[in-house]
Amino acid sequence: MRKASDILLLIGSILGVIGAIFGLIAVISLFVAAGNRDAIIEGLKNGTIHTSFVGNVEQQADAIIRMLNGAAIALLVAEILDVIGLVIIMIARKKGTTMWYIVTLVLSVLVFSILPLIGSILGLVANSESNGGNEEALE
Repeated sequence: MRKASDILLLIGSILGVIGAIFGLIAVISLFVAAGNRDAIIEGLKNGTIHTSFVGNVEQQADAIIRMLNGAAIALLVAEILDVIGLVIIMIARKKGTTMWYIVTLVLSVLVFSILPLIGSILGLVANSESNGGNEEALE
């Protein structure tokens, strides 16, 4: 079980790094798009950008910019959680203690990451088997 746990945590961390890279690209793209007010106004005037917001073109552009900034900030918070999760996954894989597996388990549930979740469960099972169910061997 320990080997399966290590493999799942490794695959989860690799996929997490790839996801973090794509997320960072998305955050940068959203901030750049929000900073391009003139292009948004031009798109609204020529009909390539549509919105249901009622108001003149400048008010519509401001609403779109606020929406893009909000999405970028939300994604940035998710990125921070992803990076924290990656560090914790790597620590749990290296140390293999029950405490780190539990922290990985909780964070995997919070960020909806299935591979580290399963890997931490298998690590907990492997620790309980190797300790013979001894509750004092948490670290």
